[in-house]
Amino acid sequence: MKNLFLLLILILSVLFISCENEKEDPELPDDLVINTNYTEVDSVFKSTVLFGGEIKTLPVNVTNHGFVYGINTAPVIEEDSIISLGVPDFEGDFFEIKKGFEPGVSYYARAFVATGNKVYYGSTLSFSMSLIKNIEPVGAGRLDTITIYGINFLEDSTKNIIKFNNSEFKIISFSQNQYGSEIKAVVAEETSLGEKTVTVNVNETKSEYGKPFIVDPYIKIPGIDGNKQEIMLSFSIDSLFYILTENTNELYVFNEISQTWTKLSDFPGSKREGSTVFTFNNKAYMGLGYLKQTYFKDFYEYNPETNTWTKINDFPGTGRFNAQTFTLNNKGYVLIGRSFIGDTLFFKDMYSYDPENDIWERLNDIPFNPWNYSSGSTFIINNKAYLLIDLVSGVFFRSYDQANDHWDGKSYPNSIASGDLSIVINNECYKFFTMRNYKKYDSNTWEEYFYKHREIWVKKGASNGKIGVIAENTQNMWIFNPN
Repeated sequence: MKNLFLLLILILSVLFISCENEKEDPELPDDLVINTNYTEVDSVFKSTVLFGGEIKTLPVNVTNHGFVYGINTAPVIEEDSIISLGVPDFEGDFFEIKKGFEPGVSYYARAFVATGNKVYYGSTLSFSMSLIKNIEPVGAGRLDTITIYGINFLEDSTKNIIKFNNSEFKIISFSQNQYGSEIKAVVAEETSLGEKTVTVNVNETKSEYGKPFIVDPYIKIPGIDGNKQEIMLSFSIDSLFYILTENTNELYVFNEISQTWTKLSDFPGSKREGSTVFTFNNKAYMGLGYLKQTYFKDFYEYNPETNTWTKINDFPGTGRFNAQTFTLNNKGYVLIGRSFIGDTLFFKDMYSYDPENDIWERLNDIPFNPWNYSSGSTFIINNKAYLLIDLVSGVFFRSYDQANDHWDGKSYPNSIASGDLSIVINNECYKFFTMRNYKKYDSNTWEEYFYKHREIWVKKGASNGKIGVIAENTQNMWIFNPN
């Protein structure tokens, strides 16, 4: 009987404790409003939080106020950590900084106001301190090196696991100073494009960086040894990429596997700038351009199999620079262009070239007023040629009907189409002005892409149909792979 009595007392005690633990917060009076907020302090590499609260309509019998925090989802002053600020002197906002939070741990916090034997709480906020404090730059291409700043990283790089979603970084260096840790890592080549969530796992403590990181389609490649050149032509033959520096007449080819540039035979014509090039049947055809007051009409054929140049018939029109070209159904086309002398400063004529017979033919003029066009490019999609140029009056965008020697109107989504570079990959055109943004066209619609961390002006480029190579100059070049 005695044992049964003791068991009954024990059961009642457990029930009493359970009821005490499950008791609800006292309901806030109508005239008492408590708000809670917080800000993670990023200015120094410390686990620091600025807590904020607000009291509206201050009761007369307040004995204390402040914040309570911990790992419980609804922290209370009896069980969790307290930031006690005493009796408030006024209604309104109150703040307090607290250090020492562990990275990767989920914390919960709320403001409180104590009045006599009751404690009232504001809304509950959750937060966790990221192991990652900053990433520079804010975006990068695959195989680029980035710097990750944080706290509590380990010198043993095998214990720091950093990922873009499911792609893991390759850590190449670690350093530490009074502000925290610094890791340099390489973006994995298999990482997909777009916004990524960066996570770090240190000794099984996982933390997520609070800002998205952008993976862009640019992969840096080695430049050409020697002086930096900006006056150049680029083209692709049989999946290889070529650069010709016009003011030195040097021709180079890029080996994607060895990541090296090899010098080939020099261009035999005069040095110049503003020349043009098209390719046909695994050969390149280069000509036109100017040097001071001389405007060239000569053209040369380059054969990569023999690494030789051969003079062909001169261009039959007026010498010029910045002419546009394309290749369509066994013929090369040269059209429009500019000059600094004579009565005609802007051209609208067009010619075809038959490489098999070395014959030029005059075609119908381009149906536009060419006065003061600032930039332009051509491209081929689905065996159809397109011309896109900027005019004072707006954008001129047309597709070419080869059978009828006629240009058909197309729509363009903007009033300007800045940029001289368009390349085609997987039957879609990519038009560049800078690496910051480009437009994609699939023969029906245009779509724009932005990468705010890139500001470089793209001047030249070429495509082998699967990837492109784009260049600011002969020492700053990238593979462009939007796939």
